Amino acid sequence: MRSQDIDSADQVVYHHGPKKGKLTMHGYLDFIYAAGIQDPNRVNSVDFGRRQYTSSPLYSDKFTLPYAYIGSTYQMDKLTFRLALHVGDIVESLYAQELESMRMVREASLNYQFTKKFSVEAGIFPSLYGFEIFLSKENLHATRGYIADFAPDYEAGVRFKYQINNFWSGRIMVLNGWQEIKDSNGKKALGFVAQYDNRKNTFFNWGIYLGDVREIGESFSRNRVYHNIFWKRTVNRWTFVPMLDFAHQQQSENNNEVLFMIAPALSVRYSFNSNWALASRWDMVNDPKNMIPELNGKLVTPSLVNAANNPNGWQSNSVTLTLERLLSENFTVRMEGRYALNKDKLFLDGPNRLVDYDGYVLISMAANF
Repeated sequence: MRSQDIDSADQVVYHHGPKKGKLTMHGYLDFIYAAGIQDPNRVNSVDFGRRQYTSSPLYSDKFTLPYAYIGSTYQMDKLTFRLALHVGDIVESLYAQELESMRMVREASLNYQFTKKFSVEAGIFPSLYGFEIFLSKENLHATRGYIADFAPDYEAGVRFKYQINNFWSGRIMVLNGWQEIKDSNGKKALGFVAQYDNRKNTFFNWGIYLGDVREIGESFSRNRVYHNIFWKRTVNRWTFVPMLDFAHQQQSENNNEVLFMIAPALSVRYSFNSNWALASRWDMVNDPKNMIPELNGKLVTPSLVNAANNPNGWQSNSVTLTLERLLSENFTVRMEGRYALNKDKLFLDGPNRLVDYDGYVLISMAANF
């Protein structure tokens, strides 16, 4: 529609309203029951079944909602606007440090396609680091490896994307910080991502993060260089996903001490047919000096874990087995079991008992539209 006014010279002036675009809605829901091998009353609080060191499953021995979101995308010519809100255990765990008004925001971004190959995106958006994301239906397993909660799951800032050719693309990012909507120290970070996608059976991703992760008020620097690499390859009924995270961090308050962490993993999936599949995963984390705060027992359970009984930081091996029944393109059911061993005793089994093992079995239902 357009309106018309008469100006002082009795000429007709037409005012064009905003050009209409295309609106699409999308959403996701994941619901689980996990049964742990440890005492569900291990945490002395009202949080029955609360687990440490993972965001999903965050609880055992009860029905929970790990993650759900509802979102919209509005596209008009070269401009795309995205807005999505989310809830669930993962939000409770990973967004606890954000401003309360921002915790429910999964995505709020604008993307402008300047040319066929170059675009700029600004706002809050899911991260490009890591194969295992919040949406478990898109992963090979119902839960994620230990390292997944350390890799940035969301970002706030500006992304510059260039499509090199039909298969390769690159991004340069200026971000508020390491998994931060609220800039916590005023030090902006840089990110780089290279991707190869043949849109058939191969996807490769290499992400790099460079930033100072010091807390606000700290006068010394914590300069972190982080790499995330994964490669997804499908051959007939088989899917292979090798993954590697590694990082080093220089800490100026300790005579420029350098911390190092490495976390390799491998997932393999076999599809019996279009409805049934079996997947297995091995993941390891070697973080002897506790670079990863989410896996630092001295921070997670300070009343029980200290330097004397935790001399090795976090050094774990974990195996996962997943049976999947795909009921439709949009709905999957999984049964999964996981067992992990750590070099030191960091897992709670009862309010005051630490053990070196962790495990659970669960059933998961996940759907998207």
